[in-house]
Amino acid sequence: VVYRVTGNDQNGTGHIYRGITLADHLFEHDILFAVTPSDHIAIDMLEASNYDYQIFDDDAAFLRSVEVNSPDIVINDILNPTAEYVTRVQDAGCRVVNFEDLGNGTDHADAVINALYEHSKPPADHYYGFEYFCLRGEFRYATSKTEIDSVDQIMISFGGVDINNMTAHTLE
Repeated sequence: VVYRVTGNDQNGTGHIYRGITLADHLFEHDILFAVTPSDHIAIDMLEASNYDYQIFDDDAAFLRSVEVNSPDIVINDILNPTAEYVTRVQDAGCRVVNFEDLGNGTDHADAVINALYEHSKPPADHYYGFEYFCLRGEFRYATSKTEIDSVDQIMISFGGVDINNMTAHTLE
């Protein structure tokens, strides 16, 4: 399994956290993470997690590697891979799974998982909604908290980069 992932100042850490969470549960498979040089946060987290990874300069270098090594599955957690990219991966004999994909690659992937996006009538090979969210271990196994009497402060967070500025909209 090759898991292509992003994790940097622009895209945040959610993708790499999901990748590590899945890898922790797929221990019977050989998993290689694929990143770009700009994915410094993902690289640091993979180093700390002791997962194998390879750095590719760009899509072309990654696609050449896929064509040579022909993994069974390529998982894309990189946001909206193109139809051409997905087709080239499949032409190498790989099944393709995309996470959080709303681009034109969705029409070609073998499966698309969009836990963050709701879709009323997704195609048969698309899985939308909260039922497909990958809950990290620290949340899954956390102990229940008791009710607190009053709240003086709250924290609002919409992911690592909040590109839609949802925090400000919520506070308004």
